[in-house]
Amino acid sequence: MAKSMKPFSSSLLVCPKCSSAVTSASEGMACRACSWSPEIIDGIVDLREDKTFDTLLDVNAYDEAHNIQAQTAALANVYERILREKGCASVANVFEIGAGSGNLTHGLLNSPFFCEIHTSDISLNFMKLLKKRVGAHSPDKLSCYLLNANNNPFRTASFDLVLGHSILHHLEQFETTLEESFRVTKPGGFCVFGEPVLDVHVFSGLIASIILHMEQARGTLDRPRRMALTALANRPQIKRDHLESDRTDLREIEDKFIFPINYMRELSSSIGFKSFDCTSFDSQLSLGEHTLRLIKHVFNQIKTNADFLSDYAFLFEKLTVNYGEPMKMNDITPFSYFVFSK
Repeated sequence: MAKSMKPFSSSLLVCPKCSSAVTSASEGMACRACSWSPEIIDGIVDLREDKTFDTLLDVNAYDEAHNIQAQTAALANVYERILREKGCASVANVFEIGAGSGNLTHGLLNSPFFCEIHTSDISLNFMKLLKKRVGAHSPDKLSCYLLNANNNPFRTASFDLVLGHSILHHLEQFETTLEESFRVTKPGGFCVFGEPVLDVHVFSGLIASIILHMEQARGTLDRPRRMALTALANRPQIKRDHLESDRTDLREIEDKFIFPINYMRELSSSIGFKSFDCTSFDSQLSLGEHTLRLIKHVFNQIKTNADFLSDYAFLFEKLTVNYGEPMKMNDITPFSYFVFSK
């Protein structure tokens, strides 16, 4: 077990007890000053203060429910493309937050663009699944940690890149996560997070509300259809309210937020990032088509037929022409990438 640890795995760590350097040796890892040492579980360094806290996600069913396997090959390429457009020829070291089952991690390991990968999650079960998935692939390139992203044990200015894919909207205090990400990023480095954005979801709520009222007027609205349309209509306001509420109430909610782009831009500036961009990729859909796809997705999740939406094709077409084109929103996707430059 100890032999799997590499010198660079601990060179970035500071002791949570006394803030001294943590070093690795053949027998494991330890603080030079106070002899504190973390538990190492199957090659995963456990740096959690609260070992009872875990993910709300269904670890065993997560990959299938989110079509993870189909995304693996392309996902790391998206992050590479973002960074190349920012002028990066390669990234020396990466800190990945909320790695889950290793969907993005696997791609990062396969890419020569990313050199050292320091991947993390709060869940031991997810990290064990990640280790099983990546196996012995690139053992000299990967270090695995269990930690709380809001209180991570890395030195200030340790990483060229901090990233997370679909993680911030699960975290009740995601602003602290971004502050910590800023702290451990080197000057000139980047933090990149793929997240759901509110701009497109607002329109799905608007169209769902219109359809709900029209269906009620027709007298053809059954209970599953009513519940789905009501949830869609209310979702943007509920998610926005989450941002402004007492977030202790959100601890048992999996998907807590959809992020307004302007809110994230203002947050970026307040934390101290030099610049902020929201980037969308490979969109060949109009605003109306994106909105239709979002609504259909909810109906598919509850296994309810959405064929009736064809009766409302004119609404999605009007949305594209009246809002998408003049507001230049046809290139914004429901899931986009926040790029913070330090």
